[in-house]
Amino acid sequence: MRAYPKPAKPWRNKAYLRRVASDACLGCEKGKTFDDIPFNVAHHCRDLVECGGSEKPGDQWTIPVCYLCHKKADAHPDFISKRVKLNYISNSLNAYLTEKIPRG
Repeated sequence: MRAYPKPAKPWRNKAYLRRVASDACLGCEKGKTFDDIPFNVAHHCRDLVECGGSEKPGDQWTIPVCYLCHKKADAHPDFISKRVKLNYISNSLNAYLTEKIPRG
């Protein structure tokens, strides 16, 4: 028997990740494609949430970055400010949930 509760599984949603990756990069603010090839990815912000060392945070903690800025963001978590990250995450989640939850 455990002396502590089992941690909840992180939220995973592929549709939300695709939506995040379709936005412009927060690092360099360049477009969404490079020679008509999707260029941005959803970067999980480990610095915004407490999680295990090797555990990836939930998909709600993602921001859009291009492949070049993704390497910089992994090496230097403060490459993009926490204020910019949290502002994007708040607006993106609000828009996504507003689309998914019908208003009655």
